Order: sequence, then structure tokens, then C-alpha cells
Amino acid sequence: METCLKAAFSKPKSGAVRVSIMNRESAWKMLDKPLRAHLVIAAHEQEPPASNDDDDNDAAASRRPAMNRPRGRMRRSGRQTGPAHMQWLHAPQAVIDESPYTTAYQLATLLVHKQMDEENWDEAWNAPENLLRETCMVEGVHPVWHLIGEKTPLLGQFLAFPKAKVSKSTTVSTMTTDFFWIDPRNKDEVITVLKLTGAGVSDPDIKVALQKATNQIAGGRKLDLEPPLSDLTGPMAFITVLLALHGGHDVKKAVRTAATKADPELAAALEDLERLLAGHVDDWDGLMGIDRDDSLSNARRILGWQHAPPEAEACTAAQLEAGLQLLEGASVHKGRDRLTWWRLNALLREGKKDDAMDVLDERRLDASSDITELLPLVVSLESERANEWLLRFMDDVDEQALLHVLHEQHLSTNLRLKAAQRLCDERGAMWEEGRTLALTTLLQALDLERLAGVFTSDPMLPLTHPYAALLVSHLAPASLDASLKEQIYSCRTQALRAIHGAELPEVLTPLAEHLLLLMEGIYKETPEVVEVLNAAALKAFSPISRALAGNGVVSAKHIRNMGNSLDELNLTAIERRLFDVMLLTLTMNGHLQAHNIGMAKASDADDLDQLLLNPVLPFRLINSYSVLMVEHDLGLPNLVSWYQKNDPLSPWAPLARAALFASTGDELNSAREYSRAAELFTKLRKTGGSAATETTDSDDNDFALALPLTLYRKSLIHYAHATSWSGAVDLLEKVPSLKTAITERFKLYLRVCHVSKTDTNAAARLIRQHVQQRITVQEEDVEGNIVEKTRTIYNEEELDLLRNYPFEQAHLLPPEPFLGRVTAASTHISRDLRRSRTQYQHQFRQAMQSPSPSMEEIYDIAKSAAEEVAFEGLMYLERAQNSTKFSPTARNRLAGVEQALFSQYKDEIPTSKRRFLHNLSLTPLVIVDTNVLVDALVEKMYQRMDLVFDTNVNIIGSNQFHRILLHHARAKRLVMMIPDDVRGELKQFAKDQRLMPRFKSAMVNAEKLEEALTESVVMDLVNEVLLEFNTWTTSSDMVEGVPDDSEELNRFLVRHSDVFEELTELKGYRGATYRTELKGRAIYPERTDLDIYRLATHLASLPLPSIGAVIVATMDGDFTLVDRAIEERFGFSVAKNHRSLKPWLQGPSA
Repeated sequence: METCLKAAFSKPKSGAVRVSIMNRESAWKMLDKPLRAHLVIAAHEQEPPASNDDDDNDAAASRRPAMNRPRGRMRRSGRQTGPAHMQWLHAPQAVIDESPYTTAYQLATLLVHKQMDEENWDEAWNAPENLLRETCMVEGVHPVWHLIGEKTPLLGQFLAFPKAKVSKSTTVSTMTTDFFWIDPRNKDEVITVLKLTGAGVSDPDIKVALQKATNQIAGGRKLDLEPPLSDLTGPMAFITVLLALHGGHDVKKAVRTAATKADPELAAALEDLERLLAGHVDDWDGLMGIDRDDSLSNARRILGWQHAPPEAEACTAAQLEAGLQLLEGASVHKGRDRLTWWRLNALLREGKKDDAMDVLDERRLDASSDITELLPLVVSLESERANEWLLRFMDDVDEQALLHVLHEQHLSTNLRLKAAQRLCDERGAMWEEGRTLALTTLLQALDLERLAGVFTSDPMLPLTHPYAALLVSHLAPASLDASLKEQIYSCRTQALRAIHGAELPEVLTPLAEHLLLLMEGIYKETPEVVEVLNAAALKAFSPISRALAGNGVVSAKHIRNMGNSLDELNLTAIERRLFDVMLLTLTMNGHLQAHNIGMAKASDADDLDQLLLNPVLPFRLINSYSVLMVEHDLGLPNLVSWYQKNDPLSPWAPLARAALFASTGDELNSAREYSRAAELFTKLRKTGGSAATETTDSDDNDFALALPLTLYRKSLIHYAHATSWSGAVDLLEKVPSLKTAITERFKLYLRVCHVSKTDTNAAARLIRQHVQQRITVQEEDVEGNIVEKTRTIYNEEELDLLRNYPFEQAHLLPPEPFLGRVTAASTHISRDLRRSRTQYQHQFRQAMQSPSPSMEEIYDIAKSAAEEVAFEGLMYLERAQNSTKFSPTARNRLAGVEQALFSQYKDEIPTSKRRFLHNLSLTPLVIVDTNVLVDALVEKMYQRMDLVFDTNVNIIGSNQFHRILLHHARAKRLVMMIPDDVRGELKQFAKDQRLMPRFKSAMVNAEKLEEALTESVVMDLVNEVLLEFNTWTTSSDMVEGVPDDSEELNRFLVRHSDVFEELTELKGYRGATYRTELKGRAIYPERTDLDIYRLATHLASLPLPSIGAVIVATMDGDFTLVDRAIEERFGFSVAKNHRSLKPWLQGPSA
């Protein structure tokens, strides 16, 4: 108080300024408010309030500065409404009851109340006041009250009291350092030390600073280490050190020096604690030797074990257990894992493996566990129990731990695989670092689905790991998510770009490499094969190797023998899977070949169906099933299940169901599913999907456009077999493009059958209208003038063809009610036919109505009719052979009779009509288009480079048509010719190197390709192809009349302009295309194709020797998309696969 007053009155100032000066003093902050109130009264030199009748007060007021008198009045309770400092004082009654502070304070407070609030003064308080006054007179008062009495008249009587003696405070130099042995991180302990220190400090600045620090720490606020606390000396220097460590401040060198001088042991302990807090253990032995029991020493021990240095690993199991207990007691997690593993190692060193395993079983791992020290321990335990324990927590540890597990080669395979799987699934921060090893581990375990997900999600991965990517693309199982299909194919393409010169991964053995290359069509001599395969396996594998290196035909027996021998071999998982997939690929290839050449057995469908249940079946072979569905109508229950499970939204799913319904005789549901599949394929093509093109990669194959039309046609046929005529007609109206994709006869057939259900006469009328023709003739009128008249006639040959239409080999259809309506129409128009023709028809009908028709009678009718119209006579024999009234032997005799009759009139029957004479032993003439020859040339180029054609993933299941043709040509079931334009085009292909892109999916680099396939080599191969595929030569007379242009052909093309427009757009997506312009629209087939049109039409119009039909073999949409219309208009047919070729072949296996 004295310090505050001296500061306030050091210079003449106003009362308010004096109070402000006192507020800045540290001593002021140490005072309670009641004591501050008396200082404020003194600073204002406050006087008693003046009475109204006291004139002398005016003079006094002019001599002394006056303080504003309180505006309020004090009540008896002691509360007042005056200046704030008056409220700080105790009320009179509280002074009497509580006796606060000193006697001098109590008397001074009563005197202030009595003088300042005289009206509320209670006379009962006078006695205590007098008693206090007497006490002060006897005992004296602190000198400060004399100073206050000098400043304010209110307390002037204190000048009469004697001054009491003031005792000196104890100096801090005698302060002990024992209570400074605390953990500076412990808030409560620091606060306790600050309070104890504050009680022994007399310096008000330090005392106030200590109080401020105490409040900041207690309130959880930031500690401001400022003077004087930042520069304390002597034993108080430890306050500075403790506060610095608590608040994270640096300790000044001078303070450290002072602390060391005051207590060297404590100073060293605090410096050690500071290093330990930073994670540095400088004196492990010293830490282990600490014997003090205080919070500072305990904190050092805890931090020491938490940051235990490597030498701590040499501690005994008991010492390490004690350290663990210390950390657990302090709830410190960091460092416990490492101590645990050290303790387990110590137990192992001490020969206590069971104890170590028991300790391990009690431990749990989580994302914060550090298992760096654990892994060598698990390895050292050499216990399956230890591996199983670690495996339990592999889902809980973090990625860093997974990486350590993956790199520890001595851990069990299951542990490392689990780590690789989690890293692969999460692909977090550690994935890049552990990727290569993780991929190797996954490959060793053949975790193909996970690998497929990785490689398909990262387009760069196949470039950096091409062998692994290639292996995955070949081995990915059919159970894979179908949405990954395109990425799997792309993955293989990317891998082939980077594989040349790439290092072979260690996970691939020489045998595995040999088999992988074989899957890519490369046969590599590998001596290690002999070392791995035993005698039985070598015996089985040798014919397979020879076949693959030769013609590619591998018998089922060799495949079966090889498969049986695999169980006896010591193969890695990768080697075994490659063997299995290779054998499955060859098995599928055998089935495809058998179906393509017409050699498939009834049991093949069951074999193929069971193949789908094989868990090893590779994903890529599903495409082969697509070929079998489209080209051979193969219905497989397991294929339906596969699509339902793996790719239910694919258009191939309803196609699989349609084929299955057809195979079980459910015609109506088959028709509906075929139609649904066609709709989905059409939508997919328009949206840019690739499902419709997955069975082929040829640039000339317009499968995407042709497939929906093919499926719609199938749907119509099955609607017909289901006698759902309304469904067929509705589909015709719904899909306009169908009208150009099917023949007029088929449309007539469907409409006649549909109308027959409600109006038989109207149905017969449709047939009459179909064969009816209007011709213009010149006649003489009654006056002898020549006039032109229009006359109605009926196409007799067309009517004959309609009578045989349901029995066409290309589409066997229900004969009724169509044939009944044809007969009705024939009867109705008989009066307009020639008498002889009507007579033959009547005789034939009468003969066939007999339960056992006479063959001789039928022959006589046919012979007589043939004398007038050769084709008509032969058609009677064809119709007779379609009847079930003749036995097979009788039908064979009729076929012989027909053959003899044909030999007699063969020069009168053009080839275009011979295609309806299916029972004759005639050979089809196949005009081979360029795209078919290109496939054959590509195969020869593969063989030239010692590439195996059959096992290549890009070849199997597609581009087989050239082989089919060659097979049947060698069997003498057909003859082939190559037009001059096609020859020139093929040679130009070779010269321009336009075939090189066909090797983009082959495992051969561009440089090797160019070196091996020079222009001269390729031209030699072209000549070989031309020689093989030209088995029939035209004479000069045959080609003499081929026109250079045809108006009829031009009209046909324009009529189907919508088809060619869409096809031109599709071809444009694949690159530059060459089209012919008609009527200002360049959307029609190119010149070479038009030449084939005209040549085929011309040859079909001739009675070619021993030729039963003219067929153009092509996969070009310029032919295939309008094949039925071509056949009906121009008399030649189009074949694009075995299915469309089969009806024209002769022989038991055709």
C-alpha cells in the first residue's frame, strides 16, 4: 500500500491520475479490493461531506481538491450506490462480525462509513468503533496508515496512533529446491509449486508474475514467459526452467547456469528430461540407475522406456516387462509395441518359447501398432501358431505394417498374400512402393480376379509389368465381372507394346514362359520342358507341340492324355494353370473346328456345356461360345446361367436363352428372346458399344450391322415353327429393315399363314397376286388394227417354287397352312395355265394322294413335264422326295432318277434354278471375295514367322471361314474361283503393307515383322493363297458376256439405299472407304464388289457344268446385309460362315 501511495504522490497530479498510476503498480495487483478502496480515498484526498449550514466548508472546498460526493445513499445493509471503490469496503456490520484484515483496516472502514453516510449510521456501532480505537492506540498501526491519514481528513485521527514496528520478510535465498523435483508437464504439480513459491516471495513484481502464470496454467491458456519470470536467479531459476519446459519455451543459458549453481543434480535431471522429451536418450545406464521416487524421476523413466535406444534390447525379459508395466501405468502407447517385441526376443534368448508365444497371444494389433520389430520375432518362433496369430490382425494393421509383412520373405505365404491383397484393395500411400512385390505375390497365388481389377484400373501398369499383364489376360477366369472385358483385352494390347526387351519376372519359370508364349502363338524351344515333364507327359505333349507348330489340329485324345498326366508333375501354380488353360483353349478350338466343318457330334453340346463349369475356364473363351450361339444355334443351360450371373444386361444373355429355348423345342419363347437380343444389339451399336463385334476383328466384317438382322430372321423362323403368325407379322411391321433382309417368298409365307387363320380365300388371293404378272400384247381389233392390250398371266415357275418352299434346306418351315393355300391358288388359276401344265399338276396331285404313290407314275409325270419345261419336271421329283410317303430307299431311287433326268436336260437349266434342286449331286461354285483371302494370307504370314495360329487369343473363335472353305474344297464338296479384280486387290493389299495392322495383337515387334515379311516374301505367300483358293477356272465363253454395267443392279442398289447408307457410315468409322456414287450419293459398294455382283449374276444365268449354285463367300456387309434379296433377284447366294454355306454342300458330313 505504501508503494502505491508513494508512486501516486510522487508528482502533483489529480486524484484520477493518481489512481491510474497506482493501477500500474505490481503492489496494487497484490492488494484486495477493500484495501485498494482506502488507497483510492487517499489518492482523492477525500474529505467528510459538508453540512448545509456550515459556511466554513466553502472556504475549505476552495483550499483542497474535492471528490465527487456519492449520489446514492448507503442503506443499513452496507450496500451503496456511490463510486465503485466505496462498494469494495466491508459494510459496518460485516466489519464488526467478521473482523477482516487488521484492526487499523477495521477502524478505518468504520470511520469512512460513519462520515460518508452519517444518516445511515447506527449508534450501536459506536461501541465497537471505540474499542478498535483504543486497541490502535495501545498496539499502534502500520506506518502506511499514518501516510493515509496525512492524505485524507477522513482518517486524520490515525496520525495520533503510534507506529507499530514492521518485521522483515524472509529472503528467497534460503528457499530449498526439494519441491522442484516435479514433472513440468503436470499442470497441477506446476501450479502447486508456483503457489508455494509465491507464498515465500516478497518482491511484488515476482509475486504478481507468479500469480499470473498460475492463472494462465490453471485456465489452460498459453503461458507467456516474460520478465521477471524468464530471468530468475538462484533457486528461483528452477521456476523459470519448469515454466519453460511446461510452455514449450527455450531456456536461456544464464538461467541454466544459475540453476546448475543452485542444484547441479536437479538441473541435470531437468536437462535430461528436456532431451527425453525430444526423443533422445543419451544415458540409458543412467536412466536405469535412477533411484529417486518423485514425478520428475518417474517421467524420465517413462520417457526413457518410451524412446528406448537399441541397447535396451539387451535387457532381460524381467526388465523389459517392468518397462512395459511403467508405460501401461502411465497410459503411454508409443513404444510399447517395440518393448513387447524386445521382451519376446528376450524370452526367446532365455529359451522360453512357450512363454513368448503366450505373451504374443495376449497382444492385439491395430492401425497404430509398430510391427517392425515383431516380424523377425514371428519368423524366429518358427511356429504356425505365431503365423496364425499375426494373420488374425492383418485386417487391422496400417499400410506401413502391410509393407513390412510383404517384404519379409521368411513369413508364411498366407501372411504375405494377405498383405498383398490388402495393399492391392486399398491402393493407398504404400501401394506404389510395394506394387511390384505385391503383384508378384498375387501372381504366385493366382489371385487372378484381384489382379484383373488392378491391371484394368491402371492403364500404365501393363506397360511397366507386361508379362504379368499378359498372363492375367490369358488366365483371367470366366467368373470375372463382365464389365472388365474390354479392359482385359486392352490390357493385353498394352502389354504387347512393351513386352519386347522387358525382363522376365522371377515368378515365371522357363516352362511358364514357354506356355505363355505358346498362348501367344509363339513356339519357343525350351530345354527345361524336358526337365519338368515326365515320360508320360512328354509323350502326350510331343504331338501337341508338333500339331501346334504344324497345321494346328490337335486331337481330343492328345489333349486328354496331356491333361491326365498333369497331376503327376511337380508344377508351380502358374505352370499348372497355363497348362490347363492351353488345353481348354485347344479343346474349344477343336469344338469350333468340328462345328465349322460339319463334323460336330451330338455329345459335343454337353461337353461344351460342362466346360462352362470348369473354374479354370478363361474369360476370353466366352467369345467362342458367342460364335457357337450365332453360327450354330448352340443352346447351353450353363451358358444361360453364366450370363445371368456375370453379365445379365448384355444382349448376349437373351441370345443364350433364345438358343436354349430353341434346343428344347420352346419355339415361341425362342422367337421372343431372339427378337429381344436383336433389339439390344441394335441399341448397343447405335450407342457405340462393342458387344456386337466381340466375335471378330476383321476390318471387312460388318458383323455389327448383320447380327441384329440375322437374329430377327431367326426370330421370324421360330415364330413360324411356333405357328405364332401374328407375332411374325408384327415383327415385320416393327422392324422395317427386315423387309430388305428377307426374301419376298418368306414374307409371302408369313402373311399367307397369318391371314389363313381368319380368311383362307384372302390367303390364296395373296399367292395369286404374288405370281400374277401384267404383260402388254399386241392384237388386232375388230377393224383389223393392231392395238396394245394388257393381259394378266401367272408365273408358272414361281408357283412351282412356292410348292416346294417350306422344304428349302436353308430354312425348314411348317408346310401348312401355306401349301394348302398354294394348292387353292393353283386350282383357282388353272384355267389360265396351259392345258398340259394343268394336266401334269393334276396328275401329280392325284398320284401323291395315294397312301403308297407309285414311283414309276411319278417318274412318268416328271419326264413328260420335262419334255416341255425341264425345270418343271425336275421340281415334281423334288416335291416327291420331300414327302414322307416314300421310304429312304425309295427317295434315294427318286434322287437317282432326278439325276438321270437332269443329265438329259442340264443345258436347259441355268445355275440360278439349279439351287432349288437340292437332291442333285451338284457342286456349288464359290466366288471368293478379298476379305476371305486376306484371312488366309494372314494365317500364312503367321506360319511364316513360326507363330502358332490356333492358340493366339486374337485368332481363336473368329476368322475361320477361309479354313472352312479350304476344308470342303479339299473334300470335293465345292469348287472355288477368284475373280481377276480380287486377285489384283489382294496383291495391292500386300504391296501397300495394309496387312501389318493385323499383327498388332501378335507378340512380335514391328522391326522383326518387316524383316521377316519383305515384299517378295509376302508376294510369294499371296501366290500360294491364290493357287489354293482357285480350284475352278472359267472358260472364255463363260465370262464373255459379263456386262460392265447393269441397270438392274443399279436399281437394286438404290432400292436398298438405306442399308448401304448405314453400312457406309459404319465403314467410315474404321477408316478411309471407297464407295460408288449413284444418283449423287456415294454410299454404294466399291467397283470390285460390283464386278463380283455382275460376274456372279452372269455365271448364275449359265448352265455351268456340274455346278449346282453360285455362291459369293464374303464377310462384307455389301453382300451379307442384303443376301436374301440378292438370292431372290440375281440367282446367286451369299455365304459368310459354315451355317450359310452348309445348305449348298453335298456329302454325309456336310
